[in-house]
Amino acid sequence: MLLAILAFMSLDGAKGFSLPKASPQTSAKSQILPIFITPPFFKIYPI
Repeated sequence: MLLAILAFMSLDGAKGFSLPKASPQTSAKSQILPIFITPPFFKIYPI
């Protein structure tokens, strides 16, 4: 399960953060992704 999250961050996260002018969907992903990166996420949802 953790690998799936890391793969999601590496694939969609790289696209979202690499594009300076992103589409609304990509910018929304880049705003949601930091929630998965932060340590409280792993504390609240231990995988």
